[in-house]
Amino acid sequence: MVKINKIEEIDHERLNALFKRRGRKITIPLFTKKVLETLEAADKKYEVHQCKCGEVMIFRTDYADYLRKQLNTEDIPCNSCLELSDLDIPGQIFVNLSNILKIMERRKIDKNQQRIYYTDKDFEQLKKEGRGLFATTSIDEFYFGFHNFSNAFFDEFPEKESLVCYPLILEIMESAIKINPNIFKEFEKTADAEGLDAASLNTYLVRKSRIDFSSKISDEKFLKSEISDFHSSETGTSYSKLDIKLKMTEYKDLVEQHKYFFNPLLNLINIIEGREFVSNPFDKLKLPPRRPEGKELRIKGLRDKIELFKYHYFGDKLYPLLSDIFDTKLRNDEAHNTYEIDIERRVVRSTKYKKETSFEELDEKIDKISSLYSFFTNNWTKRYFETQKPLMKNLGIEEISLGYVDPVLIDGKLFPNNNCMSELGIYQYWDFAYYENEKRWIPIPELSFNKEFKISFENGNTFDYELDSDVELWLGQLILYGAYNLSLYTIAPALPTFNTKSIAKIPVGGMPEVNILEVKEKVIELPKKSIKDISEKINL
Repeated sequence: MVKINKIEEIDHERLNALFKRRGRKITIPLFTKKVLETLEAADKKYEVHQCKCGEVMIFRTDYADYLRKQLNTEDIPCNSCLELSDLDIPGQIFVNLSNILKIMERRKIDKNQQRIYYTDKDFEQLKKEGRGLFATTSIDEFYFGFHNFSNAFFDEFPEKESLVCYPLILEIMESAIKINPNIFKEFEKTADAEGLDAASLNTYLVRKSRIDFSSKISDEKFLKSEISDFHSSETGTSYSKLDIKLKMTEYKDLVEQHKYFFNPLLNLINIIEGREFVSNPFDKLKLPPRRPEGKELRIKGLRDKIELFKYHYFGDKLYPLLSDIFDTKLRNDEAHNTYEIDIERRVVRSTKYKKETSFEELDEKIDKISSLYSFFTNNWTKRYFETQKPLMKNLGIEEISLGYVDPVLIDGKLFPNNNCMSELGIYQYWDFAYYENEKRWIPIPELSFNKEFKISFENGNTFDYELDSDVELWLGQLILYGAYNLSLYTIAPALPTFNTKSIAKIPVGGMPEVNILEVKEKVIELPKKSIKDISEKINL
């Protein structure tokens, strides 16, 4: 891998050949932006290299020095050529996520029954795309798994939004929870399906759209090799009017999602001030009169909502924070098309309010509001889901397998070696793993029959098996011992975070390869009645 000192030194012909071979382009969003920042940085903590295969990589300088010493060469191979691909996110994950999000945008909300649902066709496709990434068996498992997977996914990026912290928001949350430890039960009573859906999905879609948009601009310019288009030392990042229009629309859409943030935030203030969690908290409160003899004012719009926070707990800190992040005038300019874009001066000029917003300020506003939403949603939803964990300890089981403690493979089929015990393998996603007193909870299924052999979990999934010769052999060994060995596998997707902790990688039940993080075993003895029922069913 040749060290790159300036952007013009990158061999684009070799890079494009690599993209053609692997069927996709740059795997990390905003990668080309990072390349430029690295090359222009004064401190030189990072280096850019291009491998002989065409791949462009960014290394920490100290790690590059280590590789040069270990490999005894200045030409450092890329992670793939070094067989370090566990440190990369597989490109197929980006494809699957893109397909998943397209389907999720077609979700339906039944407000009468307070539920989110999909057509059968769409949900089957969601299951297919999500296999190996997170639990997909039911809607509840899907949303829980999607939330946890998306957090793990975004944590893989160097410039992750989770680094942005709002201590004030945490203080408000913790104060409310301390006053009312049952706050999440009240939250469940008042939360509607649309609000819960927004908490799980909308913020993610915003983050995803920003990555797609920024990556598309930079990658297209990068591939054209038109350096003057990609970057200008005089003007900084290049923008077009279309870029700015899209950013203005993005900001307006972000501002209009405020109710999914403001409602729970005001409810937290309600708890702190001795009131209750309510469905529409802004309907219950009013603004103070503008004049001493005036009447209290109803809350009408976003500006009123922001002002209301001024008169309640944490108002001296919360009001300035929200006023800075939510620019109602900029939102109105986009909604009513009352602005002009000046590319030369790099500003958005309001024709209504006689104010200007620089392109850089617009980027900053988008960053602030999206990071605030993400921070609040992640911390609130994380706390909420933690309260649900005991109820979900039998969920998240994506697959099971029937085998033997000491199997032997004959003509492609498993047989018990030396009449060994039957084994039931359970594959449960990492985020559903539950611990009591630091001991892993093991979901124990019920074995039964209808027309087929049925393995079912309390409040969870059911797996049906046709009573063929393989299943009857497995049941025969179960009867022989009056017990079976249960192996619980904790599985996780092929993200670098999990790859480094993995015991092994295996394909499970038609899924892509997943990481095995932990294995727990337990011998399950069957009641005599169950043994008798099974014996009668298979005529033993």
